[in-house]
Amino acid sequence: MNENYLLGYPKMVLSTGNRWRSNAGEGRATFIAKDDSARVAAALLLGKGQNNMAYNVTGESISEREICKLVAEKLRIDIEYVPLDDEAFIVWMESIGIPRDMSGDFSRAPIPWSGTVMATNKGSVKNNSKDVKADTVKNLTGRNPLTVRDLVNVYADTWVTA
Repeated sequence: MNENYLLGYPKMVLSTGNRWRSNAGEGRATFIAKDDSARVAAALLLGKGQNNMAYNVTGESISEREICKLVAEKLRIDIEYVPLDDEAFIVWMESIGIPRDMSGDFSRAPIPWSGTVMATNKGSVKNNSKDVKADTVKNLTGRNPLTVRDLVNVYADTWVTA
């Protein structure tokens, strides 16, 4: 997962009753910050790494429940994590204006992703297929990847509107 998730999802949670609905269950995914991705790309352009080598660029392994808890702690509010099955998650997304698929009407959607795209993405978190661990960031840049807590601290002010 990347930090784009933290741009929109918490804001949507706050606008729908402070309930973090997800079909990701207790699955885990490795999170990566765009700055870490950029640092790795720069390191590779500067000649670090090996030619013709594919790199997994990953950060912290974390569950959505843990992200929910970090957001709640940062904002000092209660946010309930609500596990849903795939269909219930898609139906809930439709109820708040998010179309089921990419051909739908996004004019009322609080995020630019369709229900099936979100359900599929979170489903791969549920089965841990996005929990790929690698030390690429540290090896190529000399620094540890940013944590989700670091990113929560960066984005918290964008979630709350006056």
